Formats: sequence, C-alpha cells, structure tokens
Amino acid sequence: MFDLVRSCGWVWGYREGHVLVPLPSAEALLSRRDDADTAMLRVWPVADVLVNFWPMSSGEIEIRRCLRLIQRMP
Repeated sequence: MFDLVRSCGWVWGYREGHVLVPLPSAEALLSRRDDADTAMLRVWPVADVLVNFWPMSSGEIEIRRCLRLIQRMP
C-alpha cells in the first residue's frame, strides 16, 4: 500500500499518535512495538476523496472513506 501511495503521487499524511511523520517502510511500520501510538495514513487519491488507513498488523488494515467529502460533490 505504501509503495502505491508513493508511486502514484497521491497527497497523503501519515501520523503516529498526533504527530505527523514521514511515511515509513511497511517493514518499519509492522515492526513497531505493541504499545506504540496508533498509526494512521490519510490518502487523497483524487481531489475531494479522502481514505483513512489504520495498519493494525501484517494481516489487518482498517480502511474508511470520508463520506462528507463525497456527499458535497455535485
């Protein structure tokens, strides 16, 4: 997923807890301690579409799209 975000040139923001940090490698993300702050990747693949990703483990990623932005579209 991180390679896709980087290669497509999408606008993104990555946070660990409340701190905006550079996008790590998938290996670095998945090797974080169990008690580390929650990681969240926000991606805007196109204008007015926001998708939030919460990497939980190597086998689980929670994904939510922001309907507020989509609903404002004409």
